[in-house]
Amino acid sequence: MEKLTPEDQNLIGKYLDNDLSQDQLITFRQKFETNPKFAREVKLYTDIRIALKSASKFRLQTGSERKVIRFSIVKLALAASVALLIGLGGLYLILNQGNTLNRKLYSESFYNPLERNDSLIHRTRGEDIEPVVVEKFMTAITFMENKQFTNAVSIFEALLGCRDEKLNDEIEWYLSLCYLRIGKTHDAVELFIKILNSNSVHNEEARILFYKLAEK
Repeated sequence: MEKLTPEDQNLIGKYLDNDLSQDQLITFRQKFETNPKFAREVKLYTDIRIALKSASKFRLQTGSERKVIRFSIVKLALAASVALLIGLGGLYLILNQGNTLNRKLYSESFYNPLERNDSLIHRTRGEDIEPVVVEKFMTAITFMENKQFTNAVSIFEALLGCRDEKLNDEIEWYLSLCYLRIGKTHDAVELFIKILNSNSVHNEEARILFYKLAEK
């Protein structure tokens, strides 16, 4: 793993602790969106943080008290080195052990956007979006309601990059929920990171899910 600069270490550490100032958040977003190496490091440290907390959850109990663990960027760097030595496949398996929690978070987060969001209903009926895109989006939502998540994922993935920015935000959000529900935590986390660092209407929802996963 390539060595991070002190500035980048500070940014990632503050990001993981949800402690970025507004100026730092702007800098972080710029680096994440324009610097592939920085983005990869953010994703790796995020995965490792989640994996470490998942692997340690049974060791955190001391009587009736629960210890609060804060992983510094230095500790995460050491963990990253170990992860590279043992293979990231093991890390991936740890990330995908929380399917019970995933299902719970999914059930708390999913709702039919065509029933509850009037602005989305009107937007999808407008003339600026290709009817076939709207039809496919609605079909994917129906698949989700019928618990046919693999079918929904296939449609959402094909629709990514939709020219209507707001509808694309919805596509990314519901795709991330599908990933979460079927246990593809790694993919869900990657999308949550993208969403919470964007202007998506689901920004705060993605942040909440990200930190719930990180604390499991």
